[in-house]
Amino acid sequence: MAVFSLGERKVVFQGEEWFIAHNATVVGTVILHNQASVWFKSVVRGDSDIITIGERTNIQDAAVLHADPGIPLTLGKNVSVGQSSATAASSPPARSYPKAKPIPTACSWWARREKSCAN
Repeated sequence: MAVFSLGERKVVFQGEEWFIAHNATVVGTVILHNQASVWFKSVVRGDSDIITIGERTNIQDAAVLHADPGIPLTLGKNVSVGQSSATAASSPPARSYPKAKPIPTACSWWARREKSCAN
């Protein structure tokens, strides 16, 4: 597990249960709520703004999360970020996405390639 602070930007764990895989990276201002999980080869990069990962939310294998300056990324309760997806600063509502699918507001490279993104 690689958890890094950047100056005053620190990872905060809220609750007693959470999981970060041994080869996942969490860096900067990231808040992990109870029973949140970050799976293998994922990167959560809170170097520009706050990233909040809600209760029972899981970041699946090789997903990348990042926030832009002035635009935090907030994932509510019970959200799944699909495998190998990229999620940029946004705030999808809690319980709004089924497991194993990328969050559509991300408009990842794959979604653009497959023309399944509205942007």
